[in-house]
Amino acid sequence: MRWTRKDPFWGGKDRGSQMLRTLQEVPLRQPPAPPTEGGGIRVEDQAQVRLAQLPPFSPVVISLLRLFDRDDVDLAEITRLISSDAAISAELLTLVNSPLFATRVSVDDVALAVPLVGIERTKELATALAMRAMLRDAPKTGVVRRLWRHSIATAVIAKELAPIYGVAAGVAHTAGILHDVGRMGLLSAYRESYAEVVLHAYDNVTDILAKELAVCGMNHCEAGLYLAKSWGFPDAFCQVVQHHHGATEERGILSLLQTACALADDLEFAAVSHADRAEPKTRIAGCKGDSDRHKVLSRLPEIERLVCAEVESLDF
Repeated sequence: MRWTRKDPFWGGKDRGSQMLRTLQEVPLRQPPAPPTEGGGIRVEDQAQVRLAQLPPFSPVVISLLRLFDRDDVDLAEITRLISSDAAISAELLTLVNSPLFATRVSVDDVALAVPLVGIERTKELATALAMRAMLRDAPKTGVVRRLWRHSIATAVIAKELAPIYGVAAGVAHTAGILHDVGRMGLLSAYRESYAEVVLHAYDNVTDILAKELAVCGMNHCEAGLYLAKSWGFPDAFCQVVQHHHGATEERGILSLLQTACALADDLEFAAVSHADRAEPKTRIAGCKGDSDRHKVLSRLPEIERLVCAEVESLDF
C-alpha cells in the first residue's frame, strides 16, 4: 500500500499530535540492565562508559533494519518481530484503526495490520518509537524539540531526494531519523551539560564538534558510531551516523544524508545553531554533480514546503 501525505503519523493535519503521542504516551517495556560494554565494543574512556550505560536500542528495531536491508523481505518474519514488542504492536494497531484507513471492522491482529499499513511505514514507526525510548531520561526542555525538528527535516529531505541518489525512499527516511543518534545519546548521558552545548550558537559545525569533545569527551558523530556499532546497526547506517557532516562525491545513502542534513540546517532546522549556512540553491550547486543538479533544484520548492509542513505541525 502506498503511503500518502495524508498519513496522520508523518503527514496530514494531525501528524504532529500523532508524533507527540508516539514520543510521549506509548508505554514501553523496561529494558534489561545495560552491560558495561555494548555489543562487544570495548569501553575505553569515561564518555563511552556513560554511553554504555544507556538503555539498549530496541532489538526488534535492529532486527527490522537488518531484515529490511535484504531483497527478500519475509512478511511473516516482520509480523513475528512486531508481535514480540508490545509498544510497537499497540501503536501499529492504533494507526491501522485510525480514520486514515477507514476499515469496516476493527483490526486487532498484527498479521492483518502490517500489510494494511505497509512495510516501510511499519519500519518508520518502529524506529521512531526506539528513538523516543532513548530520550526517556533526557531533560524535558526545548532541546528535545530542536533535535527532533532537525531529524524530521533531514528525514523528509532525504526521502524526497532519495531517487536522485539511487536510494530507496524508506531507507533514506529511516537514515534521516537515525543520523543524529549520537546527539540523542549525549543528551541522555550528559543531560544538562549537553543541553547547554545545544543551546549555544556557534560559527560553524567544526566549532560544535569541538565543544562537544570538550564537554563530553567525544563529539556526536563519534558517539553515534559507538552506539550504532554497539547496537548492531547495519553498516550503511553506521557510516551515516559517523560521516553525515562530511562530503563525498559518490552517489548513495551517505552522500544523500550529508546533503539532507546540510539542507535542513540551511532551512533553519538546525539541531544546534551555527552561522555557516548557505542558500539552499547554493548548497545544492555545491553538493551535486551536473547530471543531477537540475533535478534537485526543480524539487527544492516542493521539498521546502513539505519540510515546513512536517516540522511546524509538531506541538511539543
